Amino acid sequence: MFQTDIKRLAPVAMAGGLATLLSFGAEAFDVKAIGSVTATIDEASYEGETLLVSDDQSATATFRSFGPVNQISIQAHAKANENKTQNILNIEFSVMGKGAAATVTNASVSWWPEGMNGEFFVAGDEGGTARVTLETFVLDASPNASGTFEAEVCAKESFSAEADLAKCLPIKGTFQTSLAEGK
Repeated sequence: MFQTDIKRLAPVAMAGGLATLLSFGAEAFDVKAIGSVTATIDEASYEGETLLVSDDQSATATFRSFGPVNQISIQAHAKANENKTQNILNIEFSVMGKGAAATVTNASVSWWPEGMNGEFFVAGDEGGTARVTLETFVLDASPNASGTFEAEVCAKESFSAEADLAKCLPIKGTFQTSLAEGK
């Protein structure tokens, strides 16, 4: 349980750090979109983008390689929000192999409508279900991934609370993004 909570904290910490950078304005840091995530959350449309801060090459779409296994984290920030710490959709999964035929395991999806200031929704280890299907997966000179995801995310009031399996929402969508190597 503790390890899972730390895993769920990482996307929010990254969003907070990126949001701090973004609050200084485009003049201070060169931030650009490197991908997109479109989804339907319950019945509402969601359009998000993955971001790259070119000054230090930090990104919200990353991969980390551990031998033959690659951990992918895709964090989308809603295009409609000026506050980049809210309405964040995070998709994480492990990949064994290369290309679209690679095996996807350990999929999780989380949605943070109010950032860390309110209820959030999770699927994967803690409750709900999550599935990711790859269309492309490349880790050569231009790492990128695209595919679809589908999840039933369940509400959590806090990191230490259990997921409320009676309060779940369906999410399904697509992603297409460049990937930066995680630091």
